[in-house]
Amino acid sequence: MARIKQVLIIALVAALVIVIFQNVASVETTVLFWTMRMPRFVLLVLALLTGALFGYVMGRRGRTKKKAA
Repeated sequence: MARIKQVLIIALVAALVIVIFQNVASVETTVLFWTMRMPRFVLLVLALLTGALFGYVMGRRGRTKKKAA
């Protein structure tokens, strides 16, 4: 089972790397009052890291609530 999980993670990371490096065009992004110009792959990486951090924090929060109950 652990081997299957490793293969799936490697495949997902490889697909993610391919998608990111195919998106090198510069885009303009507006966040609240700021407008930034950056390559699209930077925006994708930032979104990925933000989502991963949010998932990690929420996952840890759920585990601590289960231990307390």
